[in-house]
Amino acid sequence: MKKKEKIKVAIIIAVYKWKDALNLVLKSIEKQSILPNEIIIADDGSGNDIKELISSYKKKFRPKVIHVWQKNMGFRKPMCLNKAIAKSKSEYIITIDGDMILHSRFIEDHLNFRKPNTFVNGMRSKISPEATINMIENQDYTLKTFDKKLKSKRYSLRNFFLCKLFSGKKNFNKFYNFNGCNMAFYRKDYIHVNGYNEDIIGWGRDESEFASRLINNNIARRDLRFNAIAYHLHHEGASRSRLDINHSIFLSTLKNKVKRCKNGINQYI
Repeated sequence: MKKKEKIKVAIIIAVYKWKDALNLVLKSIEKQSILPNEIIIADDGSGNDIKELISSYKKKFRPKVIHVWQKNMGFRKPMCLNKAIAKSKSEYIITIDGDMILHSRFIEDHLNFRKPNTFVNGMRSKISPEATINMIENQDYTLKTFDKKLKSKRYSLRNFFLCKLFSGKKNFNKFYNFNGCNMAFYRKDYIHVNGYNEDIIGWGRDESEFASRLINNNIARRDLRFNAIAYHLHHEGASRSRLDINHSIFLSTLKNKVKRCKNGINQYI
C-alpha cells in the first residue's frame, strides 16, 4: 500500500491479569517495523506482577510506556479504555487486547490503511489451546502463515492483493461483528462520540455500541483483511451475565441514532 505522511500513533492494550501473555504481546510490539509513539496499558485491576512487568519495559522501550490502572470492580473495560485514551497525546489510536500477538508489520499496515472520517475493524487468527500453553510456557511467540498452531489459518495470511480485494467499507450488518481486540480510529473521532459507553458493564456489545455512534456521526466503518495480522492466544470466555442489559443499550443506540453517549471519556479530559 502507498505510504502516507507520518502521524503520531498510540497502541492501547486492554489487560486484566495474565502477565505471561502480556509479555509476549510486548515482545511482538518491540519487533514492529514502525514503533508506536505511545504504548498505553489499560489495566482493569491487575496485581503487582503486571505492574513490575510494565516497569521493566519502561526502562528498555524507546516508545513512551504508560500504565493506566484502575481498581478491580469487575469487568469495566469501557471505563479503562476511556481513561487510557484520555492520557494519549497521539492523533491515531490502535486498540488491542493483552492476549494479541502482533505480526511485525501490524502497526505499519494500520497506518497505511487509515483514512479520515473512517474507523478500522481488523481481524484475528486464533491460536489453539495446546499451542497457547506451549507458547506461554516457553515465552516464544514465533508464528508463521498457515501455522499448524492456528485454528483460523486464513486470517494469518498477509497479502497486498487480497487486502485490496477484500478490504473496505462494510454495508451488510455494519453494526455487528466488531473486533475491539484489533481496531483503529482517530482520537478526535473518539472524543467526538465521547468514547466508550461506561453504562455498559461486563462482557458484550461495548465495541458495537461505540462503533454505532461513530457510524451515526458519518464516520464510516472499514474492514481490514489480509493485513495488520494479529494472533489471539486462547483463553476461557468471560461471564456473559449482563449481555442482555448491554444488548438493550446497544439496540437503543441504534433505534435512536445516538451520536454521543452521556457516560464516557468526558469525565477524564
